[in-house]
Amino acid sequence: MPKTTLQMINIPIFLILTVLNISASVYFLKYQYIDTVLILFICFVLNQFMLVDGARNLLDDEGNKKRSIIFLTLKFFILIFAFWYAMQKTGDYIYIFIGNYIFQLIILGLSIKNDTKKIIKEGI
Repeated sequence: MPKTTLQMINIPIFLILTVLNISASVYFLKYQYIDTVLILFICFVLNQFMLVDGARNLLDDEGNKKRSIIFLTLKFFILIFAFWYAMQKTGDYIYIFIGNYIFQLIILGLSIKNDTKKIIKEGI
């Protein structure tokens, strides 16, 4: 039985590191734009879960390929919306949000479980 997306990610590690990332961005923004930060991180997390689910379906022989293509396409639109929204609201601080996104990708990489990494290596 293939694993679900939530079973592939170590949720406690992901949540702790994401909260630290959010806290750092709020601190660097001098506690302004908290609503923008929260909307941006919701988009980031949604984007990452769609990435993991889309990749899982592509690698799995019995995976839903249509769902995978829809998710992988939709995730780009979510990411474009997130950065557009951040640029409209904050403008000068977009470099902080780009850094947050890069750190969020690192967090996702750190929170993927080891048995999932073995499955991915075998699939490639």
